[in-house]
Amino acid sequence: MSKKDRYMSKQPNTEQKPMEDVAPADLSKTEDTKIIPEVGKAEAAHVYGDVKIVDGKVVHGEAAPVTESKPVQNMGTSIPVVGQKPVVVKAQATAAVPLNVRKLNGLIKAYEDKIPLQSRSDRSQYDSINAMIDLCNYLNRINDPAVFEAFLKYFQRNQNPGQPMDYEIALNGIFMIQNKNTKTRVSATHSCFLELAELRKSLKKRKYGYTVTAMKAMEISEPLAQWILAKAASRN
Repeated sequence: MSKKDRYMSKQPNTEQKPMEDVAPADLSKTEDTKIIPEVGKAEAAHVYGDVKIVDGKVVHGEAAPVTESKPVQNMGTSIPVVGQKPVVVKAQATAAVPLNVRKLNGLIKAYEDKIPLQSRSDRSQYDSINAMIDLCNYLNRINDPAVFEAFLKYFQRNQNPGQPMDYEIALNGIFMIQNKNTKTRVSATHSCFLELAELRKSLKKRKYGYTVTAMKAMEISEPLAQWILAKAASRN
C-alpha cells in the first residue's frame, strides 16, 4: 500500500448520506388540536392539549372559552339607534278660556239646546226665551270686555235667517215675559248687538244708532253701553 493510500485510509469519512424524507407528524392522532378565532383579530389561537398559543406566544393552562360579544341592553332605558332621529312631539299651546267667557258659553249652549223645542205645539216651544233671559241678564250684570267681545263674535256668526241670533228665533215667545223691565232688556240687548254687528260689517262709515243714555233707558247696563259705543267707533 502506498503512502497515499495509507493516508487516505486514516481520514474520517466525511461523505454525507442523503437525508430521508420524514413525514410530518400527524398531530390529529396524538393530540387534540383546536383553532379558535378571536373576535376582531386576524390571528388565531391554537390549543394543543393544555398548551395554548395566542399570537405566537405560549400560554399554559386551560383555554378560556370564547364567547360571542353581544350589545348590553339597559333595562328600563332606551338605546338610540344609529341613524334614526328621535321623534319630538310638540305640544300645541292652547290659550286658556277665561272663567267668565266659559260661563257665557254655558249660557249660550243652554239657549241653543232649547231652540229645537220651538217647533213643538205645547208650551215648551217658548222655553228658549227663558234661556235668552238668563243670557241677557248675564251680559248686563257683568263688567268684562272679554265676555262682550265673545258674545259679539257669536252674534256675528249666527245672525242670518234660521240661525240662533235671528230675530224670529232669539225673541220667540218674548210676549210670555211678564216683567216689563226684563222684557225691555231682552229686546234691547238683541237690538243693540244687531245694530253693532250691522255697523261693523257695513262699508259705509256711519254713527251708531244708540247713545249711552238711550241704552240705559232700555235697561242696558252702563258698562255694556260704554263698550258697545267704543266698539262701534273702532274698526278692530
